[in-house]
Amino acid sequence: MRTIRFLIGSAAMAFAASCLADIGYKVKALPEQQRLEVTMTVPVTSSTTALQVPSWSPGAYVLRDFAAGIKDIRFTSEAGKELAFTKPEAFTWNVDTANVKSLTAKYWVANNPADGAMHYSGPPTYLYVVDRKTEPCLLTFDLPHGWLAVLGIDERRDGSYRAEDYDVLADNPVTMGDFLMDSYSARGKPHYIVYRGRLKQHIDREFVMRMCRQVTESQAEFFGGLPYSKYVWHFSVSPAMSGGGGLEHLSSTQIGLAVGVGPSTMYLCAHEFFHLWNVKRIRSYPLGPFDYTQLPKTGALWWLEGVTDYYASLLPTRTGWFGRDEFYRQVESNVNRTRSNEERLKVSPYDASYRVGEANNGRGNSSGFGVNYYNTGWLLGLCLDIELRTATSGKRSLDDVMRALYDQCKDGRPGFEEESIRRELVRFGGEKLGEAYDKWVMQPGELPVEQQLEKMGLSMRLRMARDPDFGFSWTIDDPSAGLRLTTVDPSRAEVLKAGEQVVEIAGVSMRSATIRSLRDLASQVLARQQVGTELSIVVKGEDGLRPVRMMLGSKVAERLRVEPAPYSNPVMQRLRDAWLGPAREKTEAVGSLARLELREAA
Repeated sequence: MRTIRFLIGSAAMAFAASCLADIGYKVKALPEQQRLEVTMTVPVTSSTTALQVPSWSPGAYVLRDFAAGIKDIRFTSEAGKELAFTKPEAFTWNVDTANVKSLTAKYWVANNPADGAMHYSGPPTYLYVVDRKTEPCLLTFDLPHGWLAVLGIDERRDGSYRAEDYDVLADNPVTMGDFLMDSYSARGKPHYIVYRGRLKQHIDREFVMRMCRQVTESQAEFFGGLPYSKYVWHFSVSPAMSGGGGLEHLSSTQIGLAVGVGPSTMYLCAHEFFHLWNVKRIRSYPLGPFDYTQLPKTGALWWLEGVTDYYASLLPTRTGWFGRDEFYRQVESNVNRTRSNEERLKVSPYDASYRVGEANNGRGNSSGFGVNYYNTGWLLGLCLDIELRTATSGKRSLDDVMRALYDQCKDGRPGFEEESIRRELVRFGGEKLGEAYDKWVMQPGELPVEQQLEKMGLSMRLRMARDPDFGFSWTIDDPSAGLRLTTVDPSRAEVLKAGEQVVEIAGVSMRSATIRSLRDLASQVLARQQVGTELSIVVKGEDGLRPVRMMLGSKVAERLRVEPAPYSNPVMQRLRDAWLGPAREKTEAVGSLARLELREAA
């Protein structure tokens, strides 16, 4: 009888909750005070209402003290009466809501505007009601005159945004204020590119548009559609020439975009977009719905992050954005990074994923316990993909495994079990693939990259490389002013100084319309220079323009090199073509600094 009463009571409470109004959030932007004021309205269902702020952000497996950022919090009833509360933990507020119908929580969080725009993420900003995260949430804004807000949730007619639950609300970062925005349509759905930061005017917006569209179309083709109604690229423009970082979301991404939009930018954007499927929808059980009080435990981060990285390199190669040489350089880079870490011989990829919460003195990190699950997972993706392709004479590949996992998880279904990856590998490739999984994923040790590449008619060997030594590094602040020298070697100190501008190299003017185009131009010109020849440049210093001539010495280093093997045969060639796409010489990534390995300031 007790069990029956409990079930009836639970059903009644669930029905009552479904009839309640949405949990409301109003965000007021106060740029002059460098803060966001948040007002949260909660329909009350019990005599005590527990509120919490997350202790981590999904996608970044690090514990954070977001509670310290919740300032001047106070709780009131619908009548305006101050309500008492206790704090059993730093991130929890237990509010006395006896005889109260509606609870209002009001607080503020710091937010420093950057060049007139404000941006924020959900987890540090929104509290949630304990045991009620599945209830709908209604978001509204109170913005300064002329400001707009953009996020990945569809706007309603009244200007509000309704999320189906807290997880969706928290997973949608917001940009508002003075930003630049471009848009494009793919598969009939709108996509918005939002730039903020003082350098946003220097971005090559046409190139970024082309890049984002290519990422969208190629991955939509891979998975057979787009799993959202609209998408937002939130770009914070940094002064770097290449590189950056990002965080994935259900219908948007946050990316630190290098103003130079270097070659690695494509990999970064492709990585974060691929997460729309692999992480946000193809996920292991612990990765949603979320427990925001502790880091999740999953042994699949090597797949979710590392294999995502693998496809971020593979798909742009197949579609011709990059040539095969760029893909081979990615193989070399991941091998070098993985094999420089002796922990790979002690910690398996599975354990590096599962034990990530033990890293950093128990606060976690975003790369893995002992072993980096990005680099290792990239190589695992390559090894498993080649194993599947060769075991089935090219009839099956890792693409089939990825799509099968998506079929398991799409349309709001629960995440996959940890064994699902192995099970799908065996289904498509036979028990040999299960044995490979057991050895490569579940045990520490060296991954057989060389042996796998040989199956595709490729060799990987150490080669001596002899490159020009320019004796300086550079960056670009203003594309109309040339290259700014950031460091100068002592051997060049008599003729060059850090901070000076290089306005001409080998007779070519170092001025262009955008930072990206100037970066590409400089990279191309420098790449043509030969060891032992004289390089002429024109420098603008305190005393005006002056010509400088310098003999180019050399830097000799031993490097891994992946290249077609002399024993490659037609069968291997067909497998390689199916894997990497048609061989192409010309690529979109002109002047790849990753390939040229020139010294450029990050």
